[in-house]
Amino acid sequence: MAAVLGAWKLYPDALALVPRRPNRNVRDFLTLYWEELPFTRMEDLPRQPVEQAIVVDTQTSPRSKDGPTTEIQIIDHHRRPSV
Repeated sequence: MAAVLGAWKLYPDALALVPRRPNRNVRDFLTLYWEELPFTRMEDLPRQPVEQAIVVDTQTSPRSKDGPTTEIQIIDHHRRPSV
């Protein structure tokens, strides 16, 4: 969640999404501090096409359900796996 918050700081007009199933520690943290944080739940997303997605802290490329017009930017600190 720190990476999501960091990306939101870089792109404050974006929505900072909480994963569908955060682990227990993250759930507990969000329960305590939800009102002070800029996070949005997936189910609260506006029903419109996504123009740009900024994905953080992942080792796989996401797939867009909105089609090829969605620009995807990945910000990650992990090494890419060797092939």
